[in-house]
Amino acid sequence: SSPGIQSVSFDRSSHDRLAPGSDNWPITWADDGHQYTSWGDGGGFGGTNSDGRVSLGVARIEGGWNNYRGFNIWGGMNPESRADFGGKSYGIISIDGVLYMWVGPGSGPKNFNEARLYRSTNHGASWRGASWKFTKSEGLMMPTILQFGRDYAGAKDNFVYHYFIEPQDDNDLLIQKPGRIYLLRVHKDDIFSSKSNYQYFNGLDFAGKPNWSNNIGNKKPVFEDPNGVGWNVAVSYNAGLGRYLLTMEHAKSHASNLGIFDAPEPW
Repeated sequence: SSPGIQSVSFDRSSHDRLAPGSDNWPITWADDGHQYTSWGDGGGFGGTNSDGRVSLGVARIEGGWNNYRGFNIWGGMNPESRADFGGKSYGIISIDGVLYMWVGPGSGPKNFNEARLYRSTNHGASWRGASWKFTKSEGLMMPTILQFGRDYAGAKDNFVYHYFIEPQDDNDLLIQKPGRIYLLRVHKDDIFSSKSNYQYFNGLDFAGKPNWSNNIGNKKPVFEDPNGVGWNVAVSYNAGLGRYLLTMEHAKSHASNLGIFDAPEPW
C-alpha cells in the first residue's frame, strides 16, 4: 500500500484511439508547450496497422486534454519528415528544447541487443544517434527516462534519470523474471556526449541517501519483483502528489495487467 495514494480509478468514457495499429507511446512535454511521443509500427496518427506503417515514428500532440490532435512529425501517414531509420523506443525527453530518445534496433528479441540514444534539435524533424550504446551483455536494456514537467523544468537537480530493465529472457517481449530495474543518472549537459558520463545507483548509505558509482559493475537495482517486471516501463514525477510514479506491465505479458508503483524519490 502507498502512504500517499489511497486508490486509483479510471474514467473509461475518456478512452479514445486515434492511431490504431501503433503502440508503445512514451511521451514528454516540451518547451513549445506541445507534447512529443514516439510509436512502434503502424502509421501513427491518421494511419492504420498498414497505412503509413513504419518501424519507428515520432509525433507531436497539440491542444489540451479535451481537444488534442496528433501530427506525425517523423515517419507514419503523411508525415512532416520521412523516417530514415527503424527500431523501437520506450523513452523520450525534452530538455532545454532538445529531444532525446532511446532506441532499440527492432521488434521482439532485437530490442534486447542494444540501446542507443538519439538527439533532435528541431523538435523531432531529424535525429542523430550517439556514437556509443548500452548492450545486452551489460545487463541494461529498453530504457525509459524520468519525466519532470514541461521541458524538464520541474527537476530537483541537474541530473537526468534513466531506468533500465535487466534482460532475463531475450527470446521475445515478455515479463522478465526475476524482475530488476536499474537507475542511471547523468548531468543534463552531458547526456549525449559519452557513456562514461553516466553514473549507476549503488544502494543507499546509512542516512538513506543514494550512492552513485561510475563503475557499471557496482550497479544495484532500485526496483525488484520476483514475479517479474514488464518490458515497457514509464516513470514520472507527479508534482501535485509529490510522488514518483512507475507504471509497467505486471505479472504476465500481453494481458492488460497494469502495475502502478510510487516512491518519494527517483531511487
